[in-house]
Amino acid sequence: MKKNSLLSSILNKIQHVSIAMALLDAAIIAGSYFFALMIRFDFHYSWIDRYYTTGYASVIIWYILIDVIMLHMFHLYQSVWKFAGVYELLRSVYAWVFAQVGVFVVYLITDVQMPVSFYIIGGLLSFGFTTMVRFMYRALSVFKDYGVSDDAIVERVMVIGAGAAGREIIQEYMHSTSLKAKVFCVVDDDARLVKKYINGVPIEGTREDIPDLANKYDINKIILAIPSAPKRVQKEILDICSSTSCRVQTIPGVYQLLNGTVSIKNLRDVDVEDLLGRDTVETDLSKIGNFIKGKVVMVTGGGGSIGSELCRQVAEKQPKALIIFDIFEGNAYWIQLELKKKYGNSLNLITLIGSVRNMSRLDSIMDEYKPDIIFHAAA
Repeated sequence: MKKNSLLSSILNKIQHVSIAMALLDAAIIAGSYFFALMIRFDFHYSWIDRYYTTGYASVIIWYILIDVIMLHMFHLYQSVWKFAGVYELLRSVYAWVFAQVGVFVVYLITDVQMPVSFYIIGGLLSFGFTTMVRFMYRALSVFKDYGVSDDAIVERVMVIGAGAAGREIIQEYMHSTSLKAKVFCVVDDDARLVKKYINGVPIEGTREDIPDLANKYDINKIILAIPSAPKRVQKEILDICSSTSCRVQTIPGVYQLLNGTVSIKNLRDVDVEDLLGRDTVETDLSKIGNFIKGKVVMVTGGGGSIGSELCRQVAEKQPKALIIFDIFEGNAYWIQLELKKKYGNSLNLITLIGSVRNMSRLDSIMDEYKPDIIFHAAA
């Protein structure tokens, strides 16, 4: 009963907001076309011929109905404008175009001939103001939710990489009020991007500027957000970061970028493997799929960049069991979470923590699980 009551309350609230927006749109549309008529006659109401005022009164209800119906058809009353973007803008344009077709139909069937400027200016103003009102809400929401106050900031963050991963990280920090952190600057090796902005955060320089920028902004945390860059490049940048006193974190890998799971929750501290500078091997297990199927497979270093990709490909081949073995619990946790989400109970997944140098630990694993195949990807 409580769930039904809560759901009804939410639906009623959404319905009331939609009705309020529709009424606001109606007022904007009526005002826009009246304003267009006033512009035509230099803002002298007394100059407007009675034919035009009567014509305005007879067609404006139709215009309002057409616009509101189109906005509804393109789901603009159901959009969450706090997170609006290009998609909502495009739908607003489509709704406006179809609404203008409707206005033309009204012109044909009513035979009311208003000044040409009435249609052009009125249509443009109605589109501009109905869209602006919605994106003003988006802008106010961003301003309201933007990070935390300077007094509450604990982590002063620098993001390395102005690509998709970097943008995702910045956006998540912007909307978070619980992290007590703020991104102060971005670094990217593309010199053409320097002095530009991502979500209001300045791109201040290239990798050579990292130490100076860390001092300038009093940075205490650096996030490496270039998962698609070669390991050699990442290592060079990490070497520069090591000259600062900042905590350095990175996202797990390019797979998370492609899978849409780039998030602050996925950040991990830089480990030894990141500093080795090894390029990810393009592993292809398709030719030995039958060999893996029904076998107990163990991957050492299963949470690393190479090991995690091996785990993904092994999981596809229907092993009897997949053992993820890694010295870092955090790394193993993320690949385990990913595979559980994808395969559920259909994959017998075993996650073990330990070092390949600990022979007694390895012996106990061999005795207990008796793996048929072992892929060694540990550093």
